[in-house]
Amino acid sequence: MPAAAGNRCWLDSGAGSPPRGLGSAEAALHSAVCPRRYGDLPGCLSRSPESLRNANHRMRIGDLELFLIQTPCPEGERRSLLVRIVCDSGWEGWGEVPTTLRSEELAGARNLLTSALAERHVADIEEIISLEIVARLQLVPAVETACWDALARAAQLPLCRLWGGCFRARVPICRSLPWDGDDSAASLVQEAREWAEQGYRALQVACVRADPQFNLRRLNALRAILTEGVELRFDGGNQFPPAAAVDFVTGLPRDGYRYLLDLSSSRELADYQRLHAVARSPLALGRCIQQPADVVRALSTSEHFVLSPERHLEGWQGVRRSAAVADAAGRTASLSVPCSTGLAAAMLLHVVAATPALAAAHDLGDLTASSQILEEPLQPQDGMLAVPLGVGLGVEVSRARLEACQLG
Repeated sequence: MPAAAGNRCWLDSGAGSPPRGLGSAEAALHSAVCPRRYGDLPGCLSRSPESLRNANHRMRIGDLELFLIQTPCPEGERRSLLVRIVCDSGWEGWGEVPTTLRSEELAGARNLLTSALAERHVADIEEIISLEIVARLQLVPAVETACWDALARAAQLPLCRLWGGCFRARVPICRSLPWDGDDSAASLVQEAREWAEQGYRALQVACVRADPQFNLRRLNALRAILTEGVELRFDGGNQFPPAAAVDFVTGLPRDGYRYLLDLSSSRELADYQRLHAVARSPLALGRCIQQPADVVRALSTSEHFVLSPERHLEGWQGVRRSAAVADAAGRTASLSVPCSTGLAAAMLLHVVAATPALAAAHDLGDLTASSQILEEPLQPQDGMLAVPLGVGLGVEVSRARLEACQLG
């Protein structure tokens, strides 16, 4: 979810124009790869929303439903809000987003959203996700997904092919390794070994306490058992104070890590520059990236960007734009959807399939069959997920599973 304006750090800048303080080369990069409209995104759309609007006159939003559901996860349970959009032609589309809405707020949210979206054409996606009520309810990625799903269904195409093609049929997944309270790291090592044996080639460890030495011991224990070809990532969760972040990166060996994500709790550019100067492993930023301009601003302090539609101000297409910026600058990017009932995971798979630059492994959290509400849950095989190539998102919501998880 987008952070409040007061929490923005040195990346804070106005959307839609090159951020302040950029050199001429960075400003030119921003202008070249940050298009204003979906149809201008290079090499992505085989058909623009304008052409889809003209081809599908009866694709105006006629009805809208919201479903508040609760699904299991290792930390307990999580809540998601599902959006179902129905067009006057009968085509429907689904989307989802994590939520803090309560059951008693659902009817009011539906009324507000229905009033704002009624009779709008689903191809007017940029206009729809720019509406104040969509942003205020924190529904940008869910509404956007539902619109694209309906459009692709009406076009009788998998979504990735509507965007220009399927560049990869299977997507590598990064597996997160949670901490279970074992300070010895024995269970962490055992779990990592099991996931590697199942074919996962990317494993991510989260920071536990803001203690550099404790986290270094855990990482060293993992490095000792991982086989060649298995990459290790570390998510600092912005927990380390600036000095502790420096101690952490200087205590790591030069090789063995794909990237170190969001290490510092600082919001000062100078602290990130000092950290980058002494780091011997690639640094990554994720939680502060909310628009393509943020990627441009962070090029001097990061080699990798972890992009989340829940945090991004421009939703999924903004994520694709940010990935294009990173690629144009010689950086890499990956996507993160740590909580999904299957719909957001399917959207991630289509985005990655249609975006050649997104070749890294992507974070889908603890996606399991029990956490999904799909007729045919997405099932990883050899550390990868197949892109669902039916029409639209390529997945169907199970009404029985939806009702079993529904709140209120």
